[in-house]
Amino acid sequence: MTPTDSTSSSPALRRLEHARARFDLLARRGEDTTNAAYELSQALAAVELARATSRTP
Repeated sequence: MTPTDSTSSSPALRRLEHARARFDLLARRGEDTTNAAYELSQALAAVELARATSRTP
């Protein structure tokens, strides 16, 4: 990810970063990551959607 990326300061990317941090924390603690994995996949999908819709034809 580069600073020039149009999604670098987007809410979708911040959500992805938060979801990844939460997943990593739970995994390090040895706790159940099922819900965190789902949240992470949803956050990733939101970033992908934001990127796809921000591209110019």
